[in-house]
Amino acid sequence: MPNRLITMSNYLITYEPAEDCNYEMLVDAIKSISDGYVHPLKSVWIIGHSGKASDIADALVPFINSQDKLFVTLVSSDTAWTKSLNEDSKAWMRKYIWL
Repeated sequence: MPNRLITMSNYLITYEPAEDCNYEMLVDAIKSISDGYVHPLKSVWIIGHSGKASDIADALVPFINSQDKLFVTLVSSDTAWTKSLNEDSKAWMRKYIWL
C-alpha cells in the first residue's frame, strides 16, 4: 500500500459489475490515478487525488462495461469501520483520513 501526500483529498470508489468480469484493468486504472490508496473491501477503494470526484469517474468509465455501476464520493474525517477490517486498511485510514 503506497504512501501518499497528506494534502490530497480522499475519495471512495466503489463499483458493482453487471456480470462477473475480470476487473484487472479497472484496478490498474484506480492505482494509476491515485496518490496512494487503500483497498479495504472487495469492490471499495479509497484513494488520494487532487481533482474532483467527476474527474475520477471520467478516468475510470473507459474500464467498465456500460451496465456496470460506479460511485465516487469525497471522504470526510467522520469515518468509522468494524474491528474486523484488516489492520493495513485501518492504519492507512488513521494516517490519511483522521489527520
